[in-house]
Amino acid sequence: MTKATITTLSGLDVTPQDENEKKTTGLYVPQLSADEINALDASIVRNGGLVYDTTANKFKAYQNGGWVQVIAD
Repeated sequence: MTKATITTLSGLDVTPQDENEKKTTGLYVPQLSADEINALDASIVRNGGLVYDTTANKFKAYQNGGWVQVIAD
């Protein structure tokens, strides 16, 4: 499954619409399989990049040229 590429954030509204939404929304990062993560073009990924690895069910961050698990088991 191909993911849409986000190229701009202009016009993005992240303001909660009501009190309930303030309690149920959060930061969501791209959810990719391990194969999709490994296939990302290294020329566009930079340190601090964050994804959720759906294969390992773990957060991964890009650090010094590679993906590392954010929280140890």
